[in-house]
Amino acid sequence: MDNFKEYLNDVVQTLLPKTDEEELKLYDKTFTDGSFEVLADIFSAYFDKFEGYAFSTDKGRATARALIKAVKQLKHIPLQYTYIEFKDKGGDLGGLASYPNEKLEKICFWCPSTIATTKDAIEIYYKCITAIKKIT
Repeated sequence: MDNFKEYLNDVVQTLLPKTDEEELKLYDKTFTDGSFEVLADIFSAYFDKFEGYAFSTDKGRATARALIKAVKQLKHIPLQYTYIEFKDKGGDLGGLASYPNEKLEKICFWCPSTIATTKDAIEIYYKCITAIKKIT
């Protein structure tokens, strides 16, 4: 029996993706431009429940866009960035620009606080889908 468990473990390890690129190739039919609205709705509902209503729709749409982009580029994308990172990429901080740097080192309020990268978003997506399947 131990040999069978080892064999089964070896088979599973062989089938699992080894790199982010291999993992993201698995989702080329799931996270597409055509699935944008459904993904946005799922993540908007998630953010509404776990982060509050404010910006939940914007966060959901941004997460959906990032997932589709990650699959196209075959690399995970961060969903969180600080005000300083936003400014360094050419973003306009408006009145926040006069704030001291320690305040600007926080994650931007419009970024998800519970999902850091598209890798995390994929995990949450599948947890949501699994939960939906269990109740239907």
